[in-house]
Amino acid sequence: MAKRFIFIILSFILLITYIVISQPKLPTEPTNTRWVKISKDGKSMGIWKGPWKCVWDRENGLVWELKGYYKNIYSNECSFSWFDGEIGTQRQGNCYTQNGYSDTLELINYFNRKNVCGLKGWRLPTHKELKTLINHDAPPNAPRTRKDLFVRTHKAPYWTSDKCIVKDGFFKGKKGAMSVEFMHGKSQCLPYNRALFVRLVTKVPKDWKPEAKTTPKH
Repeated sequence: MAKRFIFIILSFILLITYIVISQPKLPTEPTNTRWVKISKDGKSMGIWKGPWKCVWDRENGLVWELKGYYKNIYSNECSFSWFDGEIGTQRQGNCYTQNGYSDTLELINYFNRKNVCGLKGWRLPTHKELKTLINHDAPPNAPRTRKDLFVRTHKAPYWTSDKCIVKDGFFKGKKGAMSVEFMHGKSQCLPYNRALFVRLVTKVPKDWKPEAKTTPKH
């Protein structure tokens, strides 16, 4: 009887040990990574947590906005014509706001009024900056970017701040701005009146700490 009891206890211990060992381990959260999720109130978040509103590129000192399924100017389906207040085409996008169809200046002004992610200084990225989001290791037929961070990115052109002259095609000779598309990661000069997608960016100081409540000065 005693031997049977000991056998049952040992079997139970072995079963529990097997269950514990066979449980899938959660991935270890990386530390000191290049990319950091930022909440809507400007706080850093764990890589496995959400929802997040911005993404901080620690390597380049840039914070990028994140689009989503919204029925407003934050929608990933909104597009904008290129306008800087003097040059370009006003309100030829497909994102309707209280003031009309959107252009890039309207979007920038809105973001800076709202202090998105607790930050100011929102603007169009330069061509060089936007190219840093290209991820050539992305899966086939997926947008060429970090899908786990920049969700709902289109395989289509996005505006940059760099002006240019269209060199070929139907719009040859027209003034415009450089764009970067996330299907193949290629660049193209397009006329200002084209309605393209936009991902705004802002520069943060090297000593910026998103856990802090104060807004960095630009």
